[in-house]
Amino acid sequence: MSQKSPPSTGQESADLSAGSLDRLPAPGRRGPRIFPPFQEEPSLADTRVTGLLDRGARFEGKLTFEGVVRIGGEFYGEIFTQDTLVIHPGARVFADVEADVVVISGHFEGNMSARRRVIMHPPASFKGSVTTPSLRIDEGVTFEGASRMPDPVGTEVKVRRSPSPTVEPSRQNP
Repeated sequence: MSQKSPPSTGQESADLSAGSLDRLPAPGRRGPRIFPPFQEEPSLADTRVTGLLDRGARFEGKLTFEGVVRIGGEFYGEIFTQDTLVIHPGARVFADVEADVVVISGHFEGNMSARRRVIMHPPASFKGSVTTPSLRIDEGVTFEGASRMPDPVGTEVKVRRSPSPTVEPSRQNP
C-alpha cells in the first residue's frame, strides 16, 4: 500500500537551495530527505551463499568456486571466481583475489581485481591495490593503498579526433 505525499508547495526546494544550516530541523525531528535511502543490490541480496568459511575457521591455499562464498574467518592465499566473494565483519583475508563482484566488511590485505565492482562497507579495512571498473567505499571504511578503475568490461572508448580546421591565408587589399 503506497502513501501519497502532500502536494509540494515549492518551499522545500527553496529551503534546500538556500544552503543555510540554520534551517536544519531540530534534533529528533526529520527534515526533508536529501539522499535516497540505501538499498541492497538485488543481485547480492537475492543470491544464496554456496560456500562458507565461518568465524573460527582458518584456511591457507588456493580457493576457486562458483556462486557466492562468504568468508567470516581467516584466509591466506589466492581466490579465483567468476562470481561473488563476500568478506564479513571480523574476517581477516590476506590474499590475491580475482572475482566478478567483491563485497568487503572485514579486513583485507593484498591485491584485488574485480570484473564488475567492489563494494566496501564499514567496518571494512583495506590495505593493498584494487582494480575494478566500479568502486564504492562507504563512509567509515579504512582504505590504505591504490585503486585503478579501467573502463567497464565490454565497452570501448573511442577517441574521435575532429579534423584540423583549414586555415586560409587572409587576403589583404593593398
